[in-house]
Amino acid sequence: MRTEKWLAYVPTVFVVLLIAFYRLLPHPWNFTPVCATAIFGGMYLNKKYAIALPLLSMIVADSVLGMDWIVTPVIYACIASSALIGSWIKNERSHTSKFIVRTLGGTIASAVIFFVFTNFATWLAYDTYTKDMTGLIQCYVMAIPFFRNTLAGDVLFISVFVAIYEWMNRAIAARMKPATVGTK
Repeated sequence: MRTEKWLAYVPTVFVVLLIAFYRLLPHPWNFTPVCATAIFGGMYLNKKYAIALPLLSMIVADSVLGMDWIVTPVIYACIASSALIGSWIKNERSHTSKFIVRTLGGTIASAVIFFVFTNFATWLAYDTYTKDMTGLIQCYVMAIPFFRNTLAGDVLFISVFVAIYEWMNRAIAARMKPATVGTK
């Protein structure tokens, strides 16, 4: 792999590796950069890495945290879907306004997918709620504060990640430009 190509991945990999560390720190429920990282990875990496890197971060952090693995496959599937959403967003990177709209829309869609599927899995897997429509509705209503945090975190983190990435990418590109001293 050419050095220039490898260097293009440095900012992305750096941001993704921070995710495992962030999840180990105290934070508000569901206010994490995980799905935002998957979206970000989908925007800037190929699909294989876009899905693998956030999932590896999750596995590392979940292993340290001792998470309950019953609904974990659903959570991981939602994270993978976020990476696919990021792949859809990247098609508009050359058009700034479309890129912003797709990034915001994709981030909201990712949060909604996460909310719908993980709460359905929670309702299905645990005895916390009755196994009828009332219990399912109650599960979703009780999860609204978590959804707010998911949405706020995803929008904040994707904004920060894209801004940092674009800044770092431009800085690296500027350093790699050959000097043009003395040219007319």
